[in-house]
Amino acid sequence: MSNKSIFLNKFIYLLLIVFLTSCTNSHQKSFLNLKNAFIKWYFMYNPEKALEFGHPLDPKLKDFSSINENIADINRFKIELSQIDYTRLDDLSLLEFYSIKEHLDFIDYKYSYREVHKSEPSIYIETLSRSIQSILKQNNFSEVEKISRINKILVVSTKLFKDCMNNIKILSIKDKEVFIEESEKLIELLNNINNKLFSSDPNDLEMLNIYTEMTISGIKELQIFFSDAYYKKQNMKKLFDKEVFDLVIGKKYSFNNVYLIASKKIKSIQNQIFDISLKNYLQYNDEPIWVDRKDTLNVISWTLDFIDEKHQRQDLSNALIESNK
Repeated sequence: MSNKSIFLNKFIYLLLIVFLTSCTNSHQKSFLNLKNAFIKWYFMYNPEKALEFGHPLDPKLKDFSSINENIADINRFKIELSQIDYTRLDDLSLLEFYSIKEHLDFIDYKYSYREVHKSEPSIYIETLSRSIQSILKQNNFSEVEKISRINKILVVSTKLFKDCMNNIKILSIKDKEVFIEESEKLIELLNNINNKLFSSDPNDLEMLNIYTEMTISGIKELQIFFSDAYYKKQNMKKLFDKEVFDLVIGKKYSFNNVYLIASKKIKSIQNQIFDISLKNYLQYNDEPIWVDRKDTLNVISWTLDFIDEKHQRQDLSNALIESNK
């Protein structure tokens, strides 16, 4: 091989290395920009989480009236993430990549598919409770600053309760019980909050007392709103829907016949879910004694709860937060 050919081969090889390195740096830089944008977005929509991770923002609550905008942002993040070649990321960035992807999938599942903001009033109560408790736990806040921040949050809690009333469309007995339990815990926290804080200025504690009473009143209004009267209204709507269904569709597709068809379809879908769930269930439990269909549904229910708890435990990793400090 001539010297010219050797030189040419080395030159091409060098260009290839430069090209691959530049591609890797490009993907690394793209991911870094996406990661920073995601963290900023996540804390903006979850200010209570910003407090937990030591990134305090102006005191405010999650805005449930902008959920559709939230979901649109999630889809944009997922598209941008799919355009990054994760095989070209370093180890830490790869960990962050999967952490962001899993978190986006979980939020998307929670609000786009389960639509918890339309069926679980407890999440509104939990949002307020977490925000207050996050402030109380902050060691870098003075007592006066804690009082000021909590007051600002309690002032805007009326909007949170209004969003809850407007958004909840379906309420099961279980979700109602969880809501009552969580709301009573929050009332207890608010009743005792003056005992947790101190200020040399009595006006600070007086204003805190006024806002806590206002918030407790709002919580009790929610409890009344989701009382038995709410169920009666929902049941009346179902009866009305049945009458309209029979009138418009006619007897051939009667309400009862459609219900029977739907029930059979549900059983078929449940069987498919069970086949998928059982393998995971048996990894952590002994095989049940099969008595009736309730045992099958218990396996599905356990698996769904397991998935939900796993996602909640796997919040944004500390590595993801630390790397942005």
